[in-house]
Amino acid sequence: MKVKLVELVNSKEVLNELINSDIPVQTSYKLSCYDEDINSELTAYEKTRIKLVKKYGRDIGGGNFEVNRDDKESLEKFVNDINPVLETEVDLKDVSKIDISDLGNNFSISPNKLKRLHWLFK
Repeated sequence: MKVKLVELVNSKEVLNELINSDIPVQTSYKLSCYDEDINSELTAYEKTRIKLVKKYGRDIGGGNFEVNRDDKESLEKFVNDINPVLETEVDLKDVSKIDISDLGNNFSISPNKLKRLHWLFK
């Protein structure tokens, strides 16, 4: 399955909630297998994001960096570098769409959270 990296980044928390929720065993197993592929992409993204924050940001102590929103030039450079990364289409080879009914009758999720997972469902 191909999906833009931004969709994975935006769905990370909701996907973790889904994986840890009470859903049928078969679907839970499938999602836990997907988790490895997805986390691999998210880890690579996070390394790139941190590298860019260090490049355009400032040291705020304790080994932490941030891009100062008041520094318009640095912020613009950061955004210009991170946006193409977020728009990258990644191939999740072992991930396929699932039917929303596979989550079972007892599963509930808010529309906003469901929207962030649109790429995962048929």
